[in-house]
Amino acid sequence: MPAVSVVIPAHNAAPWLGDTLRSVLDQTYRDFEVIVVNDGSTDGTQHVIASFGQTIRSVEQTNQGLPAARNTGIRSARGDWIALLDADDLWLPDKLDRQMELLKNVPTLRWTYCDAYMFDDATGTTTSTLSAGRWLPDGDILRPLFLRNFIGTPTTVIRRDVFDDVGMLDETLVPCGEDWDLWLRIAAHYEVGVVRLPLARYRVRRGSMSSVLNYQVGFQRFLTVIERAATRDPERLGALRNQALTNVYIGTGMTLAGSGNHVEARRMFAQAIRLRPSSLQAYVYWMACLSGRPILNAAIRLRHWVRRKRTLGWRA
Repeated sequence: MPAVSVVIPAHNAAPWLGDTLRSVLDQTYRDFEVIVVNDGSTDGTQHVIASFGQTIRSVEQTNQGLPAARNTGIRSARGDWIALLDADDLWLPDKLDRQMELLKNVPTLRWTYCDAYMFDDATGTTTSTLSAGRWLPDGDILRPLFLRNFIGTPTTVIRRDVFDDVGMLDETLVPCGEDWDLWLRIAAHYEVGVVRLPLARYRVRRGSMSSVLNYQVGFQRFLTVIERAATRDPERLGALRNQALTNVYIGTGMTLAGSGNHVEARRMFAQAIRLRPSSLQAYVYWMACLSGRPILNAAIRLRHWVRRKRTLGWRA
């Protein structure tokens, strides 16, 4: 039986799936199986899977959405460890090697994650890292994870029996938020190990779910995740509820401002200020919205520049 089961949900992923699968098959760590859940694709996804022959296990299902496809793959897994990967993202060759070495050296760990590069699909240019240069915590991460989701799905390796304890991905949290909800449920019970290196590449492309997502839908899903976690564990998370909500309002406001919707952005920043009057960041962006597009765009460019400098620091 393989040690690791790599679970890849795929829906109309033909343009990217081949590169994703090659990045997995090029791993220096070799004790794994690859499961692709074809979630009702209507393009050439199945042909791409078939072109890899017996090296890939294919599971077919009608289109049920990303969380359901991941759950199908996890239930089909034969390995003791589950490594999650999206059909358009990539792994660096030593990704599994480094994480499995960590898990071997610290046998009490039941899950691990790493950093990842974000790159533009059209140009291939690295734009930032998921961490944006911030320190990635390990051990008991429930409280910092509640404030900000810093774990990318393609960076995780999770012991399969963990899902017996905390449950599977919530299939009602579509089209986003299900991964953060799962990490919070795991973090409430298990300490985590981290490899503080970008070992995956997260593809950012126009037309992806994250780029076309209606902001109201995504915004409401994130609020749901926060409220559920605070209700499950009020002693550890109750006092952080307003701060976590403020972060969601600010993040949504930045997305709206970047797309030119300054009216809604101001509302988000104003709500962030009401929730947490001490949030200097919310005041800065709210005032930038009032000052007009040039000032706001300057604030956004400064934020992007800081993230870029942090990323270059990783690569140096």
